[in-house]
Amino acid sequence: MNTKFILAGIFACIGVFANGQTKLIAHKSHSGSTETFETALKNDFFDLESSNFGEVPFHKRPKHILDSVVFVSDTITVLVCSNKSNSPGNQSEKYAITLSNHPIVSKKHSKKKIKTFLQEEYNFQNSLDSVPFIEYKESTTKLPKNKKKEGSFSLISQNPNQTPFDNSKLLLVGLVGVFAVLAAFISLKWKQLRFWN
Repeated sequence: MNTKFILAGIFACIGVFANGQTKLIAHKSHSGSTETFETALKNDFFDLESSNFGEVPFHKRPKHILDSVVFVSDTITVLVCSNKSNSPGNQSEKYAITLSNHPIVSKKHSKKKIKTFLQEEYNFQNSLDSVPFIEYKESTTKLPKNKKKEGSFSLISQNPNQTPFDNSKLLLVGLVGVFAVLAAFISLKWKQLRFWN
């Protein structure tokens, strides 16, 4: 009984002293004013290197660069981007942001309005004046209706007397189904016999 109280006391002490909240986070979360915060920073009250848990250090923050804006359709726009880390030796990484049914980024608005919105919303590091806006046009070449792709078959046959599968495929599917049901039945009976013995 005494050991339970001792363990509870130890855990309570650990909980009090092992606080994960830093001074900087505590100041911000307890409504510290800007004036007192600036005073605290000037007097170096905080250990700034280890005081911002979760915030990426400046030298490791990537620089997001907008490469191009592609209008796929009236409702879909793709932002082709890359990011470069400030740390030496890191290569750039390409990625895309797809915007669907966006009220601002569409062909309805001017490029100037779209560029202003993108700069404010995504904070790209490059000047958006040189970013190309590409309009995607669908290809007009379509396969003829009667011509099939190689290796494909139609599920609805033109001949009403012909099934889409030949008999050997139907037989194979049927045998697999019968085997699966038989295996499930044998497994169930085996488990029942093991349970009763």
